[in-house]
Amino acid sequence: QFLPHLSNADERAFVIVNKDGDYAIVKGRWTGFSRKQPASKGQKAKPGAAGRLLVDAFNLLKNTVQKIEVPSPDGSTLFVIGDAQARLPGKRIECRSTNTAEQIASVFCVSTLFVLCNPDKVRSRNDSTSVGHQAHKWPLTLACGYGRQLPSNRILQSHDAEGLELAPLMMAMCGASGCDGAACGACGACGACGACGGCGGCGGCGGCGGCG
Repeated sequence: QFLPHLSNADERAFVIVNKDGDYAIVKGRWTGFSRKQPASKGQKAKPGAAGRLLVDAFNLLKNTVQKIEVPSPDGSTLFVIGDAQARLPGKRIECRSTNTAEQIASVFCVSTLFVLCNPDKVRSRNDSTSVGHQAHKWPLTLACGYGRQLPSNRILQSHDAEGLELAPLMMAMCGASGCDGAACGACGACGACGACGGCGGCGGCGGCGGCG
């Protein structure tokens, strides 16, 4: 069975674990970001680019890989992962599977990776700037800790990681009693998996009892 790996320091990953063991690995990295460059002598100003999140979703049961871009090349914030789909600015997750908790966990993994990997500055909810992604107004990214002190790539690269809050990382709890979509909540215990760059790297998010 093919197992993914983190090929550079900017990649982050989560493991989704249910009562039967490792269910999936969701890995993400940011691409295409550039800051606006003002005009200088002999050079024109260059507009910045917000970039996008590239996701590899590894289904460990089916041994398949799904590649996702958020936003998509046409600018859509709708993404489909496994049997679930959601929009980052939306408030609804649609699922076409009986593995509800695992599918919800997958959606939250993508949204959390969007927060952790995004190198752009964090904006306040009152920011009216129309440039770049409006993650400071999107329900899914806010639910996954946008605007809070998280171990994001931007924070870690600035060496200002003291006092980080891990609890806002949203995960699905798939315990020994079965998987239940209502069990999705904030799990501070497995939040640290984002801090180390890859869920499961230190023994697995399921090592403490099955935190996805």
